[in-house]
Amino acid sequence: MATEPTPLPAPRTIVEMCFDSAGRADLGLVYGVADALGVANQPVRLAIRRLESAGEATQHGRGRGGVLERTGSNPFPDPVAAGRLRRARGLADGTVTWDGNWRLTSFSFPDERRADRDALRAALTRLGCVLLAPGLYLSTTDPRAPLSHYAPPAVRRLVGELIVAEVTKLDVAGVSDPAALVARLWSFAEAGDAYAIADAAVRADAGPHSDIGRIEHAARALRLAEPFARALALDPLLPPELVPARWSTRAIHARFSVAWDRYVETGGDLELYRQFKREV
Repeated sequence: MATEPTPLPAPRTIVEMCFDSAGRADLGLVYGVADALGVANQPVRLAIRRLESAGEATQHGRGRGGVLERTGSNPFPDPVAAGRLRRARGLADGTVTWDGNWRLTSFSFPDERRADRDALRAALTRLGCVLLAPGLYLSTTDPRAPLSHYAPPAVRRLVGELIVAEVTKLDVAGVSDPAALVARLWSFAEAGDAYAIADAAVRADAGPHSDIGRIEHAARALRLAEPFARALALDPLLPPELVPARWSTRAIHARFSVAWDRYVETGGDLELYRQFKREV
């Protein structure tokens, strides 16, 4: 199993997770959390400037005494992560099942629309589709609904240009058994290593004790959330009947959820604590 250190969150992630439901982030909290995690101030300042230059937030005041205000209406935490967690929980409890149909997704854009092409490729991959052939993606579910719900606006407007077919039988270079196709086309090794790191973070978590302040509370929560979010992003999230017998993340998800609930209960009004709430 993996023995790599727990990954640190990106500076932008630290900033985004410190916004409250009113769209305000106390920069004293932002820089304090970064200090607690060992993240230098300069990359955090750069992340703030990038949010401002993109028109996503406006800073009022200077340094740690300032406040960052969100200019958009959408929350910052990655909606794809929340959607993938909901699917993982649904697969575990049986509310999300496979209808036996494969989905083949394709699109064709001219060279002058290369940016659209690249954005769709990245979005389809993030949502669990696997590249079957140039310009052709395979999945067990129709990607249009999650793209419309979770993808950035620039990708959502492209959903109507996708070509999606459903097939009950699929043969790839002589392989047609569904479980064998999954073993051939999807990789579980990287996700398994990432889950090992995430589970180690859960087991090492000291919890949100009552004698710690909000900065340490948020820093501990981020130490817990970041490796889990990375593992979740790599998880193929395929139906149980298709994955290898040795592949099971249910216990890891359960341990994380128990640990995370303690932070949600005592964490207050921050985007950080809303990202993996059970009802998302």
